[in-house]
Amino acid sequence: MGDKIELLGHGKGPIIFNSSNAFAYGKWIGKRYCKCPNIVWVNGGDRQGGGDNFAIWNSLAEGIKSVDQNHLMTFHPFGGGYGFSSSKWFHNTQWLDFNMVQSGHVCKSLPNYEIIGHDYNLKPIKPCLDGEPR
Repeated sequence: MGDKIELLGHGKGPIIFNSSNAFAYGKWIGKRYCKCPNIVWVNGGDRQGGGDNFAIWNSLAEGIKSVDQNHLMTFHPFGGGYGFSSSKWFHNTQWLDFNMVQSGHVCKSLPNYEIIGHDYNLKPIKPCLDGEPR
């Protein structure tokens, strides 16, 4: 696939970001909104952060944080239960302030506390939010 954001089941669309322009866009949008008091940056949006996508999402987040150190940031992964957390790809990045999981959509009997507990037990400890609970 190369250096492009994979759309993973959300239909086909134009490829907008690559690792070269994602930082610049992040810096632009971060500067535009950095003075707003009510921002929580949610990178991703029902996407996977690994593979070729890692460099793009990471560059976008680093661009935002390069001009906005005042607002919290996380990554919204796709749903499906175990292993679908921002921690899978971004836990040790400087920009990720708290993890986000999505327990909705697939596992009918998944104890949500187990995936939250998994992330809480990682080092360094970061808060974790279930962004789309089942």
